Amino acid sequence: MFKPAAVLLASVFALALSASAAFAHAVLVKSSPGAGEALAQDDLELHLTFSEALEPRFSIFKIEAVDGADAKVSVSFDDDRREVVLRLDEKLRAGSYRVRWKVVTKDTHRMEGALPFLVR
Repeated sequence: MFKPAAVLLASVFALALSASAAFAHAVLVKSSPGAGEALAQDDLELHLTFSEALEPRFSIFKIEAVDGADAKVSVSFDDDRREVVLRLDEKLRAGSYRVRWKVVTKDTHRMEGALPFLVR
């Protein structure tokens, strides 16, 4: 039979492992513009900073208008691959947009998300 202390210790260890796995995924920690903020029509760059390094070859970024049209964008990464710069190839019309991403981190975790913003 298992001793109660051993069962308790094993349960705590399993819980700690599952909690650390849940926190192991990259999250968006900073953006410019921020969620729901406005971007001037003359401003042609958006910056996204993630909590972990991303794999550029397997990471996809799109800028979509609410009507579903995609804007043409160039993507670059800083040296530690945590900050992504999205450079618009054209000025956007005034309206509501969102940045959508599907990324893979250096340790192969996959994540996706979206960030709404406005153009004035």
